[in-house]
Amino acid sequence: MKNYKFLGILIVIFVLLGIPLGLFMTKQYIYFSNIRERYDREITLAEDIILDDELTVFLYGNPVILNKGDKGYIHDEINSVLGDEAGEAYIDARFSLDDGDSITVFISTDIESDNPPSAPVVDIDSIESSQTILNEYKQSRERYYTKVRNTQILGTALVVVIILVISAVVFLICKKPNGNAKTNSAQPK
Repeated sequence: MKNYKFLGILIVIFVLLGIPLGLFMTKQYIYFSNIRERYDREITLAEDIILDDELTVFLYGNPVILNKGDKGYIHDEINSVLGDEAGEAYIDARFSLDDGDSITVFISTDIESDNPPSAPVVDIDSIESSQTILNEYKQSRERYYTKVRNTQILGTALVVVIILVISAVVFLICKKPNGNAKTNSAQPK
């Protein structure tokens, strides 16, 4: 009976150790499986914007003017390998210029961030349908985090179930010889 108690305690310890092991293994799986979520959309400026920051002037030789009604394109992606290039507080967008070149800008959201962006920043209110864009952007991020969370829960549960199955098999193997020994000792010689 002591062996069963010891074996039961050992199984409980294995299961408890299986949870952090499952979390670690699923984090590795999430990273290498490159889970991603993209937000793509055409946008239109609601007002004129003058980009006269140091970087823009350095790259283009003078300030860049984006006019009301200019069309741009949002292509913002978050993935488990590279993270979010612009940071979650900024939406990555590109506008074509008159000379055939294009300029990348970050559209600020209402999400707080301590990381300054590496490109010019445009306020989200400068974009037509800004609230719709902001809501769609936040939904894309929520879908990404849901995918990651579900993968982590499923992976951890799978590791715990595998440990339980292995423990049950070990328990049955250890129980069987003891059952045969009692049967054999009870038989007359």
